This record gives sequence, structure tokens and C-alpha cells, in this order.
Amino acid sequence: MVLIDLIRISDFDAVWGELKNAYGIQDEVKILYKNAFDALREMQIETQTNEDEDYIIAVCELEDVLEPDSFVFDVFGISKSDSKRYSLGLEPWRTWIASEVLDKSLELYGGTIVIAHILYEMTFYGYSELDTEESQNEILERLDEAEKSIQDGRNEFVPLEEVYSALGLETHNETGSEVEKRDSKSIREAMERNEFRINELLSDWRGCH
Repeated sequence: MVLIDLIRISDFDAVWGELKNAYGIQDEVKILYKNAFDALREMQIETQTNEDEDYIIAVCELEDVLEPDSFVFDVFGISKSDSKRYSLGLEPWRTWIASEVLDKSLELYGGTIVIAHILYEMTFYGYSELDTEESQNEILERLDEAEKSIQDGRNEFVPLEEVYSALGLETHNETGSEVEKRDSKSIREAMERNEFRINELLSDWRGCH
């Protein structure tokens, strides 16, 4: 189902309940999410361009690699022409509003949960299309500048231990090598399990393209 059609048949109060449950959002910002929800619902899509049709939106429950035995929802766009995963928060709303939502995501989690997490991702940098695009442009400009500053030698990467030391913070009692070995192994294993889940989620869709 196309995202805008799914939004139009969704009940905001049910979506809001899922947002509060999943992200602990306070009631004070409910009106901001309601305004964003209504704005998306009222967007006019004349035709789906080839670019819009090239993307599908997937929602998948994954392990939180930093919190063992806990799970989070990941939301991303994926193109039929490549295997990259695209952030809904770093693209204009109109990039996604005419895109299909993955059938398997809707089958597994239901429309309310899917829309709640999509709405959260799309409003991560602003609650209106204009505010979101301005934030996105600012972030991308900063990333470009940071990359250039490293490439031309004006800045460099700093080890985490040096950051802790400069801030006067204590590191974990384990040695750096012990922490790195433990964390890297557990994170790597969790990431591998998550990659398997995503591949399973997308298997039917990929088999059709």
C-alpha cells in the first residue's frame, strides 16, 4: 500500500498511543505529531514519478545492539536499483509519501505500528515539511564540511579514550582491549542477527524484482 493511502486510513489516536509506548513521548508534543500527521495526509500527489516508484519503505523490529535483550524498530527506504538503505529522516517528505510500504511489514506488525514508526522517523528533524528540509540541509552541509576538514588535514579522528580524558570522565574498569573485544563480539553478533532479520523481511519483495 502507498504510504499516503495508509496514513489516510489510519487513526491518529491509535498511532499516538504506539508512539508514546515505543518512545516515551510526552503529551505536550502530541499536537506537533498530529499536525505532521494531518499535513502528510493532506499532501497532494499528482503522479508517481519513476524516482518515487523506485523506493519502498520497510519497518523491521531489530535487536538493540547496545542494549542486550531489548528491541527497537528500524525504518528505512530501499531502492529496487541498489541494496542501500535510505534514511526517511534525511530526505524530503515528498520522497516517501508516494512510496509503497512493504507488505511484509504490514503483515507482521499491522498498519498502526508501521505508521507510528514511519511518522517518528519522518519527523525526527522537524514537524513540518519545511522545517524538516531546512534541518536536513544543515546536517548534510555539516557532514560535508567535516569530511572536507579531515581530508585536507584541518581535523582528525580522536580516540574515545582521549575524549573521556579531556572531559575528566572515568572509563570502564575493564581495560580498553577487554572492552573492545567484548563489545565488538556482542555487537557483531547482534548485527549479524539483525541483517538476517532484514533479509528475511525483504526476501519476498526482492524475489519479485
